[in-house]
Amino acid sequence: MASSHSEPHPYATPAVSVTPNEQQAVQRKVTQSSESFIGEKHHTVDPEILLAKDTEEVEAARTRRHDFYCRFRPFILTGVALVILGWWISAIVLKATRHRW
Repeated sequence: MASSHSEPHPYATPAVSVTPNEQQAVQRKVTQSSESFIGEKHHTVDPEILLAKDTEEVEAARTRRHDFYCRFRPFILTGVALVILGWWISAIVLKATRHRW
């Protein structure tokens, strides 16, 4: 037999009545960082100035990389040549790979 009273479904949301005072927007408190940001005046920055500054930074970085490469190019090429030469000599010296050369 079924019971005379019906229990609400466990996942059902209860019906809540909302008063007009509760429908008003919630006022947020102003935080310390927000207060300091609000007090500051916003300055507009010219996009052309930012673009020129970025272009100068990119060009300076490119110049530094090129100078680094020019300075260390002989050492880089010598290192690569030594690695290839070492690999080749080890392949010749080892009896297992000597016949392939």
